Amino acid sequence: MNIESYPKWDNYYVEDDNNSEFQSDKMERPPLTGKNRYVPNGLYDEKWGNVYDAYGKADLTPYYIEALTSNDDNDVNFGVYGLYSATTHQGSVYKSSKMAVPYLADLLKFNNNSSELACIFLSRIALGENHFINTPFFYKTKYYSSVKKYKDEIINYYNKSNSLNAMRLLCFISKSLPKVLNVSYEECLKIENGNKNNAYIRQASTLLVQGFTAAQYNYKISDKNYYKEYPNIDMTDDSYKKLEVHNHIEEVYNIMKTSESLLVRGSAAICLAYTGVFNKDISDLLLYIAENNCTGVDWVWDDNFSNIAKHAWTYSSDIETLLNTEGIKTKSDVCIAGSVSNEKSYDDILIEAVVRVFPYKEKRNELINMELNNIQKRVLKIIIDKAPNLLESYELVAINMPLNIEAVNRLIDDDYIKNKILCKIISSKPLWYIIEEALIKKDEKTITDTIINNNIDALKLLYEIYVPIKNIVNRDVIKNTLNIYIDLDKKILDETNTILLSSIADCIVYNIGSYKNEIFNYLDETLIKVRDFKDDYDYSEKLIGEYAGVFLLALGRSKLLDEKYYILVRPFHRYVKYSSFPSKLFFELLNYTSLEHIEYIKNRFSIKI
Repeated sequence: MNIESYPKWDNYYVEDDNNSEFQSDKMERPPLTGKNRYVPNGLYDEKWGNVYDAYGKADLTPYYIEALTSNDDNDVNFGVYGLYSATTHQGSVYKSSKMAVPYLADLLKFNNNSSELACIFLSRIALGENHFINTPFFYKTKYYSSVKKYKDEIINYYNKSNSLNAMRLLCFISKSLPKVLNVSYEECLKIENGNKNNAYIRQASTLLVQGFTAAQYNYKISDKNYYKEYPNIDMTDDSYKKLEVHNHIEEVYNIMKTSESLLVRGSAAICLAYTGVFNKDISDLLLYIAENNCTGVDWVWDDNFSNIAKHAWTYSSDIETLLNTEGIKTKSDVCIAGSVSNEKSYDDILIEAVVRVFPYKEKRNELINMELNNIQKRVLKIIIDKAPNLLESYELVAINMPLNIEAVNRLIDDDYIKNKILCKIISSKPLWYIIEEALIKKDEKTITDTIINNNIDALKLLYEIYVPIKNIVNRDVIKNTLNIYIDLDKKILDETNTILLSSIADCIVYNIGSYKNEIFNYLDETLIKVRDFKDDYDYSEKLIGEYAGVFLLALGRSKLLDEKYYILVRPFHRYVKYSSFPSKLFFELLNYTSLEHIEYIKNRFSIKI
């Protein structure tokens, strides 16, 4: 297909017969004011005041649910707003969300507006926000199973209503829909009573559901292993017929080439990609949509259609295509720093590449492999060059891979490896691996013994482990560059730093005569620096708490902590729990000072010891 032959993109808005504008009566609710309301059996018997939603006690939840059934638009608006903002706030779910499920499911039996609204909120409780779902390998909330129990009620509602919300929800409840759906434009036009715009939206949505449904049968899908059993099939012969679900492929391929709607063509391409069919025509179309800001779709899926196309393209492209593509252009109408973003992004490509070539962690704390293969090294090199902020991002925390630039360099950069203490080989293992292994076991003694017995310079080791790394706003931030903690898990971070810094302090104490002059010089310079500090946050932003803290602790353990340094014995933040020096070690350090200083710190920072 030729790019010039693609239909023009248009924003797609559902058209309905209700053209009246909503007029708020500005009355506080409850009480509800409409007539003919329906109250599901037991709705008000639940102890809603004992559970919470986004804003506190969930005692308004039964009113939200009842309001959906009212003939008063203001009642309905009250219920919709409450269920949207409180019960399913920005995709979050609460115990009140789970409690609401059976009562929302009860409304499906009516096949009216309250049923459709109930279906929308059941979807939000099961799957989260619409924009969370861009692939068949979906995000689901912890209450997904609570909604899944009402599969039969959802199917019955779908069969009566042809609801696209119900269809979308059912495609994520395994094997609830037929293997092959009717994706023809004629059928969609008939259901939409001749409304051409709505028919395109229905056809596009049905095509996505068809592709996502085919994926359930044609692939082994799980949270950690979602790649095809078969290689991509390019439609040059009948080999696609070996796929379990394939009878829709020829029709969908024709729709992709001939539809007058770019939304429909793109949805057909996505359907084929997730079914297991992929060739240049499909790839070109998906990449075109991904790069051309196809947004503004008023439907049950992500309103940014480019996102869905981008995920389908990255999923279906082979690893060489991913690594050789110079980013995906991300057009945006959002003005950033005075200009409209039109840059190429490598993030989605590289996230996909990482998932392809690195294994998932079997447990939260897991040692990374000391030996990488060539393709793994190549992926890491591109990440460092093109998208270093991906390292340690939430998208990759479940992957067994290095978490930061320093950790990557310990594995792939020969010149770096030659010059770093952490890369020194001890008993056939690099020192960083030995330390990480001991940290996972919470074995401080092994770390201390290894450093002392192998004459490792404890100060140089400290400076290698805790180094400045640029964050997302290009500012240097001191990070622990070992691989067994992440910023997203404060508990692991604190445990790791406590063990590691305590061990390094002991190693300094063991050879304090060699280190004390350097330590005194560092702390004396720090005393000069803090004179200009304006507030508590300067200690967080302008001091390296790991360095100052471990030096002070070593002096305290050596009985060399001079009173002039007491001013530095304090949390390196306004709140002790956010200090870069672990609280357990800080409280030990505090006990090496005077009773007067301890009392001052307790009062100054509202600390209970």
